[in-house]
Amino acid sequence: MELASQLTAPNGPYSKRQVARALNFARSSYYLPRKQAKKDKAVAVAIEVQQEHDDTLGHRKLAALLHMGKNRIKRVMKKYGLTARRKKKRYVYPGKAAQIAPNLVRELAEDATSEVVFSDIFEIQLADGSKVRGCFALWKRTRQILALAFDYQMKAELVVSTVKMLRFSVPDMIWHSDQGSQYGAELTRTALARAGLSALDEPGWHPNGQWLCRTLCGRLQVGGS
Repeated sequence: MELASQLTAPNGPYSKRQVARALNFARSSYYLPRKQAKKDKAVAVAIEVQQEHDDTLGHRKLAALLHMGKNRIKRVMKKYGLTARRKKKRYVYPGKAAQIAPNLVRELAEDATSEVVFSDIFEIQLADGSKVRGCFALWKRTRQILALAFDYQMKAELVVSTVKMLRFSVPDMIWHSDQGSQYGAELTRTALARAGLSALDEPGWHPNGQWLCRTLCGRLQVGGS
């Protein structure tokens, strides 16, 4: 419009009709006050106010909050470079066990003869992009891996396979794991009872066991990738 106003200056070489036809816009635009820019600016300010409280709001949610059309909000956001912050994907715990065993590790005396075996499930991505789940049994006192099983699915059968791979018997052995549904399944409880293991589930884990399991999971994942 600024160029059109310069070309149609008083006593200029071109008429308003000629300039409007050449630039492909309506001649009536010469006589209408341009209010769209002010309206868009007001909408942009309203969007910024809402995003100060929640910067993850997109044009759909903003349209509902501001009682405007979503296409209008989208156009103004694009015009002024306003974007919504994307939420990061967070880990969602797949499910807890239906039966939660007591925390027997905290009740052990210093001179207790009971042995503790930690167990956890980890995931490895192969070269072809497929994922394999693994389950291990780690002896707390000796830091030895007593059993290690793999499967493409993270189900109770994976834990049962790990329990069946144990080839020695120690009296009063305690099986220490988290509250995952794989460890709380009836199939897993039956396998632990047959192996003579006392099941233990704990939401916070034992500090020593959590450090050992996380370290081992990290090494196994790096080695398998």
